[in-house]
Amino acid sequence: MGEEPANLILEHLRALRKGQDRLDERLGEAVARLGSIETQIGNLHREMAHIQGELARHDLRFDALDRRLDRIERRLDLVDSAA
Repeated sequence: MGEEPANLILEHLRALRKGQDRLDERLGEAVARLGSIETQIGNLHREMAHIQGELARHDLRFDALDRRLDRIERRLDLVDSAA
């Protein structure tokens, strides 16, 4: 009867260890998934920065075209000189 409580304690400890191992495995999976999400967010930030740069270049080009069009309209007297 002296061994029975010792075996019972060992079985409880083994069960706790198995549960701990499962938790460790799930935590490892969660950390890996979080790393993947962080990488994807970083890629999105880079893509957004690229798009913003492209939009800025288009704005500059449209501004230049607008100035040219204004100059052409003035030279051809297509607009009122008061405007």
